[in-house]
Amino acid sequence: MSSWMAAPLSAGKHEALPGPVQDTQQSVKERGQWDSKMEFILTVAGAIIGLGNIWRFPYLCYKNGGGAFFIPYILYLVTCGIPLFILETALGQYTSQGGITCWRKICPLFEGMGYAAQVITIYGCMTYIVILAWAFLYLFSSFTADLPWANCNNAWNTDACVTFGTNNASSNWTGSLLNSSSSVVEFWQRRVLRISDGIESLGGIRWELALCLLLSWILCYFCVWKGVKSTGKAAYFTATFPYVMLVVLFVRGVTLPGAKDGIFYYLYPNATRLADPQVWMDAGTQIFYSYAICMGYLTSLGSYNKYNNNCYKDSFYLCLLNSGTSFVSGFAIFSILGYMAREQGVDISVVAESGPGLVFIVYPQAVSLLPCPQFWAVCFFTMIILLGVDGQFVGLESLMTSVTDIYPHVIRKGYRRELILLLICCCCYLVGLIMVTEGGLYIIQLFDHYVCSGATLLLLSICQSLSIGWIYGAERFCDNIEEMIGYRPSFLVKYCWLYITPTICTGTFVFSLLKYSPLNFNNTYVYPWWAYWLGWFLAMSSLSLIPITMVYKLYRVKGTFWQRLQAICRPADDLPMMKEEMADSNLSTIAKTRELCKDIRDKIVDLHKAGMGYRTIGKQLGEKATTVGAIIRKWKKFKMTVNHPRSGAPCKISPRGASMIMRKVRDQPRTTRQDLVNDLKRAGTTVSKKTISNTLRRHGLKSCSARKVPLLKPAHVQARLKFAYDPEEEWEKVMWSDETKI
Repeated sequence: MSSWMAAPLSAGKHEALPGPVQDTQQSVKERGQWDSKMEFILTVAGAIIGLGNIWRFPYLCYKNGGGAFFIPYILYLVTCGIPLFILETALGQYTSQGGITCWRKICPLFEGMGYAAQVITIYGCMTYIVILAWAFLYLFSSFTADLPWANCNNAWNTDACVTFGTNNASSNWTGSLLNSSSSVVEFWQRRVLRISDGIESLGGIRWELALCLLLSWILCYFCVWKGVKSTGKAAYFTATFPYVMLVVLFVRGVTLPGAKDGIFYYLYPNATRLADPQVWMDAGTQIFYSYAICMGYLTSLGSYNKYNNNCYKDSFYLCLLNSGTSFVSGFAIFSILGYMAREQGVDISVVAESGPGLVFIVYPQAVSLLPCPQFWAVCFFTMIILLGVDGQFVGLESLMTSVTDIYPHVIRKGYRRELILLLICCCCYLVGLIMVTEGGLYIIQLFDHYVCSGATLLLLSICQSLSIGWIYGAERFCDNIEEMIGYRPSFLVKYCWLYITPTICTGTFVFSLLKYSPLNFNNTYVYPWWAYWLGWFLAMSSLSLIPITMVYKLYRVKGTFWQRLQAICRPADDLPMMKEEMADSNLSTIAKTRELCKDIRDKIVDLHKAGMGYRTIGKQLGEKATTVGAIIRKWKKFKMTVNHPRSGAPCKISPRGASMIMRKVRDQPRTTRQDLVNDLKRAGTTVSKKTISNTLRRHGLKSCSARKVPLLKPAHVQARLKFAYDPEEEWEKVMWSDETKI
């Protein structure tokens, strides 16, 4: 990266700035905050732990070398996942703004990233909520005496329908469970979807799915309609109950016969697969897919934290929870698949599947083989619904936070926020009806492949790393985090923001373009040309907002191109640390509530040089962390700990002093401001000349400066005075026309 991006646009060396200026209680109350830290943890956990942990990660492990897949997965997690997770969470907490206005305050040049992320969020909410509609239909179908997908005695079944029961596969299995004659496949394709021949023939709306979709949107609306107050409360159930279901399925799965075979296939390491670049690509996309990075979720949720919340530690715990859930869910899934493969007498590779095929075909077939299948079906689809609804209402909350923070005084009045949320939900529902038609699955795959894919998120992550690491400054951002939590992030995190994360994301993005292949459905159906153009248009409709916003920002600012670029790369003045930086520029020192002796101040600086954080130093010396921070920032800026002299000039003059100077001005109109300053100083009051001018102006007077060059030179004045003293007879000798030439 060239030096001009590293230095001039980010105000030099990014020294630590003065500490936080907290929002007033009124503004915090209007915007809202989490009632407890647990609400934040559970809501973020619900947002990042979703269907991708259940239906994608276990299959990727199995497909990409089992245990060997953890090598690229952990590498991407450490170099991209965790650093970007910390960046977004800390960014929201520091700015107390949503996914759009946070960039307007930190780096206006990249405000378009916020708009792009929100467009992707809207597309994602419209698309993935259809999965909830499918899951609701399966859940309602589970409350029957016989599971409808477990037999062929239904109106939608064909004559070729075959029920794959226990130990009967040797004669009927033709290579895959996803055979068109399978009862579970027929339930999925002919009962749930009634899938058409292609995207060209959308067919009619599946009204049962439309009602389930409406139920999903109603559920999401009431989880979000009161902001974080309702979102945090809903997360207590929606984020914890899936773990109960997962534990139940895990315990049941590992106790089934054949479970060991499934777990063996899940974890058996095959190191030769690491030579395949696609394995590394899958690991990277899984990190971005699973951690909700660059979607604006983390920034919006973090913005409701208290300023001093330890978001750094929270981010590590949440990342560990996410990856741990993915790992454990693999045992729950593959133990069931191992049992299913044993009962069917086929290899595990025949039944292993990812995505909707696992959730709506393979697993329903597996639970139908268990005793009391209705109970296990209800448990499984309840877990799927809760995992999906978490991500949906967090996406809505992120969108509403971003919109509200743009127009806070307009939207927060009355019930405007609730009405706007209702309008968004209604519009998304109406657009989503096209995805519950008979050809809706083709449209869903189009959105998933082009709009919500890893490539778009990779590009956003590159811009995000460059804006924070190079333009705003990684060092400055570390100072911001230190101001909030009391210690600096690891130097590895800073170097990831600067070098490692953008490099790896760029390489993965380029590789994804080189490996691009046209989208197809089930490896058989090829989309028409206009569908590909539609997919690229949807992708560019979000990404194009980044350069468009850059051009718009440059156009709105006056000056040369370089001055405009500097202006839109400069952080806002109302950021917590920027406020006191401006105040400090007008004062010669940092104001303190009480003074510490020089020995203690020097000791604080020595401990800081040894690598200790604000809070640690404060606890050791018995001082407040804010006091420690003020001393360290003063030392960083002035390279000294002694107090600077203060002007001490008051901003007002006492009534007695004002009367004194007004009396002097009336008596001596030609007196100067400096004379008045000296008079007040002799009377015991020290003021500046500007204060004198303000006082005179308040009393209806105006001070002015005498001319520095008089109208007449001293020789001219003496000549005129001599003429005045001459006798009258001398006046007749003067030529009056020549007077001006004297």
